[in-house]
Amino acid sequence: MNNNYVFNRLLTTLNLHRNHELIEQIFKLGCNQAPITKSLIKAWRLDDTQNRLYRAMPNKSLIAFFDGLQEASKREIIDINADVEI
Repeated sequence: MNNNYVFNRLLTTLNLHRNHELIEQIFKLGCNQAPITKSLIKAWRLDDTQNRLYRAMPNKSLIAFFDGLQEASKREIIDINADVEI
């Protein structure tokens, strides 16, 4: 399991996969220094290394995303404690 897989599963589970603006905001809240674009988010969601658009997500970026999720939850921008049906 790599960072791209974890990132994609989080976006899908939290129903954030189509809201690129919110994803960018979450990265900013997590103190991510690199610019986050819609195309970069799409590339990080890919798990197939053979895809020409694939880009490996760095550990620092995934950590920033987790930190941003926590901060967004504290500020009630998103609700990660909502009931999720499995």
